[in-house]
Amino acid sequence: MDFFSNWNQPQLFTLFILVVFAIILSIIIFFHIKKSKIDKSPSAIVLFAESYLIFIDDLVETAGEGYLNKTKPYIFSLFTFFLLGNLLSLVGLEPISTSISVTLSLAFVSWFGIFVVGALYSRRGYLFDFVKNPLKIIGVPAPLISLSFRMYGNLISGSVLFLIIYSGVQWVYQKIPLGVFGNFNLPIVLIYPPFLIYFDVVGSLVQSFIFVILTVSYWGMEINHVEKNEKISKDQQVFKKV
Repeated sequence: MDFFSNWNQPQLFTLFILVVFAIILSIIIFFHIKKSKIDKSPSAIVLFAESYLIFIDDLVETAGEGYLNKTKPYIFSLFTFFLLGNLLSLVGLEPISTSISVTLSLAFVSWFGIFVVGALYSRRGYLFDFVKNPLKIIGVPAPLISLSFRMYGNLISGSVLFLIIYSGVQWVYQKIPLGVFGNFNLPIVLIYPPFLIYFDVVGSLVQSFIFVILTVSYWGMEINHVEKNEKISKDQQVFKKV
């Protein structure tokens, strides 16, 4: 009992529930797809799963310009992890992204992927770019900071705003002498839903999408940078021959 009374890691419990929920959801979708027939209209679950997969596929295809197709499984897992992990707040669990260790760890993977993509496409020339332009090193930590603190800060600010609104309405409500509901904060039941929809639903969707699109964009920028340098070098060679 002492272990549970001193438990102070709600995001870890959310992670456990997220894994269980993802496994159950995957099994349900698998059997629905297996039962679907070519000559019959698919079920709503199959249509939703197909639309979701097409959305991720188009996202990587468009932002990555066709060069990052092999990263689609990772992008799919990343977006699903953040989306479901943050939406679990609707059932009273702590959003997974309110833990800085979660956002920082996944941001580090995406940030490290920038150098992996750059090294794979430009090979030895990637490190040589830092030698030619030492000022480029100053901007190296920027993507890591942006990815890790953007989502964490937005979700934490939503929780803080919830607390401020609740405390303020509770204080005003207790000052009313005709409060027939006692300490029950009736006005907050009417005020909370719009904020809940925005921060827990819209905010989770937007922040998950931004994290993923920034990851793909950072990786795609490295490819475009390599292609631009190769084009310039080819043009210089042609100019020398002329």
